[in-house]
Amino acid sequence: VDLQFRLPGAPWSEFRTVQTDAHGRFRYAYAFADDDSRGVRFQFRAVAPAEEGWPYETAASRPVFVTGR
Repeated sequence: VDLQFRLPGAPWSEFRTVQTDAHGRFRYAYAFADDDSRGVRFQFRAVAPAEEGWPYETAASRPVFVTGR
């Protein structure tokens, strides 16, 4: 699963790839590490890209909005 973020109006950027458990669930803790993120509204989503030999198409979660503090 690819984890992506963006600022509203900007393209999505991948920042991490994680593996799911046997039930398709995953967790990833993320912390903002700079003052430049304060007050900025980010969007995050998970994307499961299509892979050759697997019977599914690319899918993405609904975006989650997070404001840096």
